[in-house]
Amino acid sequence: MRPVPWPLEPGAGGGDNAEGADGAEGLEVADGTGPRRLSLSPGSLAGLGPGDQIVLPSANGSHCSTLAAGARAVVVAACLRNAAAAARYAAGAAGPGAVGVVPCGERWPDGRLRPAVEDLIGAGAVVEALSAPAPAPAQVTARTCAPEAAAAMAAYRGCGDLAAALSQSESGRELREKGLSVDVAWAAALNVSDAVPVLGADGAYRFESVGA
Repeated sequence: MRPVPWPLEPGAGGGDNAEGADGAEGLEVADGTGPRRLSLSPGSLAGLGPGDQIVLPSANGSHCSTLAAGARAVVVAACLRNAAAAARYAAGAAGPGAVGVVPCGERWPDGRLRPAVEDLIGAGAVVEALSAPAPAPAQVTARTCAPEAAAAMAAYRGCGDLAAALSQSESGRELREKGLSVDVAWAAALNVSDAVPVLGADGAYRFESVGA
């Protein structure tokens, strides 16, 4: 899975020929126009198997991934579905150093920032997992939180039913109106995966499996 900067370069969208997509020639772009109709909808990606490669363009997560890679950071992709596993991987990669958690947010069609409580909640789930002390025999001291991270964790802890909270959010209502309620259910499933996408030097995410 290869994230690309936003907006997608001319010639990178559509079909199964992603020429111009930052060196990702020949890969299908997940914009809904290719032969498999892959898109940002998680249900459309459920049929992908080991070794499948796609270009994933978005104005939030994909674009932020490319910016983070430019900062020479270890970049992992996290969400509610893999929050605990992503936190374990990030903590191991950082050691005693700091871990930055970036809720990538959302934008209105005109480019203005829009509220994305779902990303705040997801970030809070990762922060909570990072803040928990490691089990023995590691005996690692629990990490402290910046105020912003603590606020995200409080939002996660206070939302109660994740599926209901996400369904009633601005983005959730928008998806339901488009008949994509199943996407909300996918997004709200907590810690159902131990797969952690890690951004490689070639600009593509590859999965690492992190056990409990």
